Amino acid sequence: KMEGVLDSFRKFSELEDGFRSSLSDQVLEELSSKGLQIENMSFAGEYIFLLSGLKPCMIIGGFSSSDYYHRVLLPLGILDLQQSPTSTFGCYFITRGKHTSNYDFSGEILVVNQSHPMFPQVKEVMLSDRNKLSEQEIACLLDYPMALPESGCPMNGNITEIGYVSEDKLLTSYIASSCQIPEVKNHFRRYKETLPFLQLKLLVMQETS
Repeated sequence: KMEGVLDSFRKFSELEDGFRSSLSDQVLEELSSKGLQIENMSFAGEYIFLLSGLKPCMIIGGFSSSDYYHRVLLPLGILDLQQSPTSTFGCYFITRGKHTSNYDFSGEILVVNQSHPMFPQVKEVMLSDRNKLSEQEIACLLDYPMALPESGCPMNGNITEIGYVSEDKLLTSYIASSCQIPEVKNHFRRYKETLPFLQLKLLVMQETS
């Protein structure tokens, strides 16, 4: 099973690298103006975590959703935009207005493992008519070890940026508080043990007060 996961991960990485390298200077400038760095905008890590069952869904944002779907997701051959009940993976465009207090998900891509035990929760939160979501709900669905504070609420302790790295490639990153490092280490250990061939390394990228 893991051989198939690794093959699909490699195919995804190749397709995504090709897509990112073909973006025009204008698109790159637009991304830069939003504070986004193309070298950090890979969803390959989220994809292999989804395939391996570590998380029930992933959200792809920052790029043109239509272009990304047609250039990266569709050629993979395992995603079903029609959401057939017999397919394992489904792909949805998130409806306009769905947001947390910190972020608007309108028009972004939701990729789901429809056979995951948490798919009913994904459906209830992300595929319903409800627009206002909590940061805790998003953290739970995306399998982050902690949630962002709601807008206007301070984070306890120093803010620390966490990264999981494989062969010098950043596979995922998230924000944690310095007092949540034990939860971070437990989360990282679960990922490392599930995907030993990635030889994941834990990176604490920066710390600010």
